[in-house]
Formats: sequence, C-alpha cells, structure tokens
Amino acid sequence: MAGTIGIFISMSGYAEDAVDALVLGKTLNIILLDKRDLDAAIARDNGFTNILKLKLRKAAEEGAIYFPSEGEFETAKNKQLVEIDHLHYDHVTGGVLSTRVVDATTADLLIVCEGDTDREVIATLSERILGNAGSNRSIKIIVAMGKITIPRVANALWNTFYSESKVLIVTDGDGDPVRTKEMLVKGLEFNEWISAIPNPSIEDWLNLDVNQLKKMGSKYRIEQSRRAASNLDIEELQKRDGQFARFHDAILGKD
Repeated sequence: MAGTIGIFISMSGYAEDAVDALVLGKTLNIILLDKRDLDAAIARDNGFTNILKLKLRKAAEEGAIYFPSEGEFETAKNKQLVEIDHLHYDHVTGGVLSTRVVDATTADLLIVCEGDTDREVIATLSERILGNAGSNRSIKIIVAMGKITIPRVANALWNTFYSESKVLIVTDGDGDPVRTKEMLVKGLEFNEWISAIPNPSIEDWLNLDVNQLKKMGSKYRIEQSRRAASNLDIEELQKRDGQFARFHDAILGKD
C-alpha cells in the first residue's frame, strides 16, 4: 500500500464491479468496508481494530482492497453467515464452532465468486444440489466484489487458512471464457482449485436477461436471481451446459 491510505464504508454495499474499477491499473490506497464488517466489529464484539488489521494485511500482502470479514456457510439443511477468522468447522460433529481464538476455518469446498447476486444464486443452487443428493458436505461462499480481484481474494484466503479445502472459482466468461481461465491461471498462487465459468454470465444458467436485470435495483436483481435458481431444472441444465456440470460435480465433491 502506497501513499495516504483511506477507508471507505458503505452500509448498502458496492456495485459488483466496484473493486475491479478501483484496482485495475491504479495505485492501491483505499480499503472498502461494508455492513458485514461493522456487524463483525460491533454486533459480534470482534472490535474494529481487529477487522481493520485483517483488511490492511490482506490489502498489503495480496492487493485485496475488499477482503470479506465473513463468508456464507452452506449445507444441505441451512445457510448462515460465518466470521472467517473466528470460527472452526468440526468435521466430526458437522457443526460450526465459535471460538475466540483466530483459527483456520475449513469446509469441504470453498467458493469464491464475483458479487452478491452470484453468491445468492450459488447458495440456492448448492443447497438444492446437496439436498437432492442427501450429502452432508459443507460449502463456504466468499464474495470478491469484482472479477479481476478474484485471484487476490482467493490467494488471501488460501494464505490465511492453509486450507485443505478445495477451492472453486465461479466467474462470468463475459464472452471470452478462454481469456477468463487464463486470467485465473496467471493470478492464482496455489494449485488446489477448479473453475466453473458460465458464459457470458451466471444469468445464462438461469435463463435471465442480464441487461434487463442491470436496469433494476440490486434487491430486485438478487430476488429475481434467487427465485430463478430455486425453480431451475438442475438435471436439464447439467445436460446442456458443461460449465454447470462442472459446478454441480464440484459441489458434490466429484471433481
């Protein structure tokens, strides 16, 4: 981090390409926080200093100016927000144990995606896939708030936890999935990852018009995407879309 460093807090979140716009070809001198960070700092009594130190460290080490202080933990039965640095997943009981000591948080699969809409789609699809298969696998979903910054957030997560979990990257192909894959290969610093690249976007899986959705507010967009994911014919999509088939197999640990 160079020069004067600033903190920007948005309680309503950020546009899904906000981080990419801030980091692409620019000097890193700002850190983004949102409502989840303040909830972790205040409502769950972790303290603002601890949250800020985590974010500063990840910005300096990995260039991740938006490093989430919590992720979404998904199983076949339910989902909940979990704090990355203050939880421990117990493989014996299948539960998430709260702890005051910073410990590696593990899950069977760690998913890194672009934005909040993607997270809702992935969470809904994951719950359905796990439920249909009667699987007891657990999944954690982390939002990078941008496509270009996905490798930075993934590297930061991996270097923090030294996780034994597989990492699944879900990001839009934007009409050029080959170049998208090359970006991931070049940016990721570990080998234990796979990718699912819906093309041109994850909305293609849902038969939604992404341009129409962009004209709507974020809450409407997320709700429409969640509803479409809830009604999606998973088996049919597996047959016609190879990238969704990869996503499906990764959720069930068949990759």
